[in-house]
Amino acid sequence: MNKLKIIALLISIGSLLSFTNKIIGTKIFSDERILYLSWNKATINSVKKNLSSVQDTAAKMSYLNRLEGLEMSLPTDDFNTIDTSIDRFKFTGIIKDELKTKKSIYVIEYYELGDMITVKNYIIYRNSKKEFCIDIYVLGTHKWIKNKETIRLKGYSEDAMTTHTTKYWGGVNKNDVIISKFENGKVNYVDFYLFKTLQSNPFIEKVLTLD
Repeated sequence: MNKLKIIALLISIGSLLSFTNKIIGTKIFSDERILYLSWNKATINSVKKNLSSVQDTAAKMSYLNRLEGLEMSLPTDDFNTIDTSIDRFKFTGIIKDELKTKKSIYVIEYYELGDMITVKNYIIYRNSKKEFCIDIYVLGTHKWIKNKETIRLKGYSEDAMTTHTTKYWGGVNKNDVIISKFENGKVNYVDFYLFKTLQSNPFIEKVLTLD
């Protein structure tokens, strides 16, 4: 290989590395691993925010418990610590695919206690008819199983997904709820609601009853 070809090759490699760094630096989520780390970080920051403002001692202890568990299980800045077998990482791939065809979506993470724990994730978006469309995913044996039917809810305004925190034991959620919004390929926000701290919201309450 002559000197000119070597120089051209080095320039090409340098351009590729520069482009890759630009993508990561500006958080354009072309890879679900980047999206996953950002989602985890936003989730943990939401718990920290709630913890800093809560006054109730029991609630504070519960938030500390959740924070410790999340920080142990969810990496936020190191690609090398990502366990691709983790259920949340697998769901990130589903989110990434949804964002290819939708400008924005909401994700609700929830679990139900009964004879056994049922873990459900809801993907919510608005269609051209201004309906809310809900796709339900249930965690099976290390994989997410999507319900065949997309549920459509009419009669709710665009701000139906707006949620607020209320005092401990004053909320409607029986278990912890995590509500995330993804927009233009990245995490827009994450709100973590400790059990019994989600202020009454007819739309969210309806969604959590869907099967």
